[in-house]
Amino acid sequence: MKIKVLKRFNDRITKERKNVGDICEYTDDRAKELISNGFAVEHKAADKK
Repeated sequence: MKIKVLKRFNDRITKERKNVGDICEYTDDRAKELISNGFAVEHKAADKK
């Protein structure tokens, strides 16, 4: 699942800093955890035609 970062955080699993506006790919479980904690929202790419 792709997410868009809303609050800067250090990922406890990858040890990387994620900045506001970053688009990241995570497993569904990890993405839902970050979303529920207010760090991110689900990113839905616009259809390009």
